[in-house]
Amino acid sequence: MSDQEPRDFLLDQFRKSDRLLKRMPLALFLACIVGLGTELALSIAYSVPSLLHSGLSTWPNLGLILGEVPLAAIVGFLSLGLPRLLPGAREVRVDGTGVHLHYDGGKTTHFRWTERSCSFLLYDYGAYPLMVEQGMGQSIYGAHIWNRRTLLSREAFVAILAAAQNAGAVKSRYNGSASWYGKSPVIYKIQGGSSFQ
Repeated sequence: MSDQEPRDFLLDQFRKSDRLLKRMPLALFLACIVGLGTELALSIAYSVPSLLHSGLSTWPNLGLILGEVPLAAIVGFLSLGLPRLLPGAREVRVDGTGVHLHYDGGKTTHFRWTERSCSFLLYDYGAYPLMVEQGMGQSIYGAHIWNRRTLLSREAFVAILAAAQNAGAVKSRYNGSASWYGKSPVIYKIQGGSSFQ
């Protein structure tokens, strides 16, 4: 239903909570990148002098060079995920075409109702009063691990679920792992398509 009236929700009030929620994973993430990067730099620094003295043609020297490639690939792969952990969206727009998240610097993420390959998750931590009180009750992010995540207002959360149903997107609901006090978050997976469950 592309004629659905667009609804905009400002999320500035959730950005402080969003930073708090992401601070620990971000610190761990940065520590991994810095640690692996340091290991890579030291390995190269120690191997380059021996390569210069003995030449690059011998098999042991070639092995030294190729041995650093997997580590460099891991550092690069982790670095690509870093921007996805930065503070959440400033605004979300829900309309007949999908959900549009707007971030600082003009960055956007679009989840379209009609694209079968497009899916996202909605997390509802309503069973956790402390998270709700701190503005961390609802969140949205792509199903892929590197997609941006952002906290949502309850109003935006409800609007997204209603719009998904109106658009005929495939929706599944299940409970997440019971991590605190034996309670589980409720998770909705929304996927573009024409059928609705």
